[in-house]
Amino acid sequence: MQDDSDPTIKRLGNVLSAAEPGFVRNYLTDGRNGTPRQVTLRQIHEGDPRVYGQEASYLRSEACLLLDFGTGRLPGMLAMGAEDPHQFSPQQGTDLLAFFAGVFERAMRRWLS
Repeated sequence: MQDDSDPTIKRLGNVLSAAEPGFVRNYLTDGRNGTPRQVTLRQIHEGDPRVYGQEASYLRSEACLLLDFGTGRLPGMLAMGAEDPHQFSPQQGTDLLAFFAGVFERAMRRWLS
């Protein structure tokens, strides 16, 4: 999934990875048809190794933030995983995470330009 030929991505190691077109949408909607939410909170049996690498097997909940990098760019995703299955759940509010996603998105837009 990661493009090892890009020196910037390679320098960031496990912090940033590139994915094929459609990955973010498919991951956030769990393969179902529909529009992904800006913030997805869910309990999981195990994290996805494509997202979390070697730590995937320890994770039991995740918060995924959909990132819009602007016109002509594919969407991005910021994923945070937790070992605690109750750390992130659909019943929790998402206002602060949505705000954080907007701030992170703007910072990434500057970095990508």
